[in-house]
Amino acid sequence: YQFDAVAGYSYVPNAKVKFAFYSSDNKFLRETTTVVNNMGHLAPRDYQYEKPPGEYRIACLGDSFTATPQNETQWPTALEELCNADGELKQLTGRSAFRALNFGLDGTGFVQWARVHEGKAKRYDPDLVIVSFIGNDILRDFMYRATIPIRSEIGEYSVMVASGGTPVDFTNRDARYGISISTDPQTLADPDRAAQIKREIYRRRVEALPWKGVRLDIVSKLLGLPSPIEPESIPNTMFADEEVALAASAAALREIVEAHPRVLVLFHPTIQECKTGQASPILEAFRAELKDIEIISMLDHLPLESGEEAINRWYNLPHDEHPSDYGCEIYARAVRDQVAEFLKRR
Repeated sequence: YQFDAVAGYSYVPNAKVKFAFYSSDNKFLRETTTVVNNMGHLAPRDYQYEKPPGEYRIACLGDSFTATPQNETQWPTALEELCNADGELKQLTGRSAFRALNFGLDGTGFVQWARVHEGKAKRYDPDLVIVSFIGNDILRDFMYRATIPIRSEIGEYSVMVASGGTPVDFTNRDARYGISISTDPQTLADPDRAAQIKREIYRRRVEALPWKGVRLDIVSKLLGLPSPIEPESIPNTMFADEEVALAASAAALREIVEAHPRVLVLFHPTIQECKTGQASPILEAFRAELKDIEIISMLDHLPLESGEEAINRWYNLPHDEHPSDYGCEIYARAVRDQVAEFLKRR
């Protein structure tokens, strides 16, 4: 991650990152390799601003379900391949090739995507914009990120820092950090050193706490009194109030829709929603805020009849509920169908 004043953060261009996943008791689970292209997007192919003749461009906005940094395949890439193999879509668009551009940023929401669209995606002159979201994205406020290098006796490593404001570093007590750690493979291969790094990051986090406020908060809880900590002193990149979140996210989505003539808005369900067939109540609340903008629930278009075992394979279970490589392919097929229906209506 690197700080970006426009988008909040971006991925480091031309990076090739090996992700190692561990359980809470520090046991190795799995690893994947993620590629960042020349423009700082999670995609295996390089991007360019100039659009070649005959190319139909789709800009994909979303969070970690779109970026999927923990995967080797992202659904926008799978969508691009499906569209290029679809003769009907080529006839509908009158174009000979498709390019799906992945503007997904993990941990972000609608207020972030409006800035990403205005400051980043529009430069690529997309023919269609797809906004793909989960219910939690509605509650997310704007977030900055950066990767901070650390030098200690343990070794050199970097820590991702996230904050709702600047500066995005250890001097900002409203920042959150330690969510992801970057270091050389040899360090990660040593369980003891990996555990030492986690402990060191924890100590840094403790040292950054507003101690007076925390102690008063503990006393207040014991006495059953209201917390004396001001809301702005609590590290958070989520809106504190759901009504405020709904209004802000609706305004951000409307900004994207008003800025582009063709926007397709898709609700991407979590594994729990796929298994129950029911979306979170916040989806209907969001639709109520945006009565004139169509929001398509992909619960109605994914092959849920495949059964629980198949649905489990759509996600990186058991320790990660983000879409798997296979799940991205399944979702891309459903998105391809929605793109076709959208183009037929337009």
